[in-house]
Amino acid sequence: MPRLNNFIDDFQKDHSELLDLLTSFHGAIESSNPGGAKEILSKMETIANGHFNFEETYLYPRLRRLMLEITENLRKEQETTKEFIRKSRGILGKGKWGKDELSELLELLPRLSKFFEDCNDLVSLIEKFSKEDKEDLDRRF
Repeated sequence: MPRLNNFIDDFQKDHSELLDLLTSFHGAIESSNPGGAKEILSKMETIANGHFNFEETYLYPRLRRLMLEITENLRKEQETTKEFIRKSRGILGKGKWGKDELSELLELLPRLSKFFEDCNDLVSLIEKFSKEDKEDLDRRF
């Protein structure tokens, strides 16, 4: 696991360095220092080329797989939730229920709880949506 922490730290370090270099580049341009701006631009290019190559080759394919897996799991859990509600209505509608029937329902509760917690975690991604997408979601919900 320490390897993952190093990856995240290193990945964020590249982003921070690029942000710092953008600020430095801006300062070099404002102070009419073309030599400094060229040097900064060269550093930016070196970091960006390696970083972007890594993203395109390794990170993006994994992110695409992860998003596909997440959405497939969300659909499955939606179906599980619908089935849970349907079964619960059927059992409770009888007025009497057996221990086995209740046990089956109660066993699903932790799974469904995790599903809704995971959904809440994903909602934070909405902050990355465009203004138009957010407005569309507001209208539809």
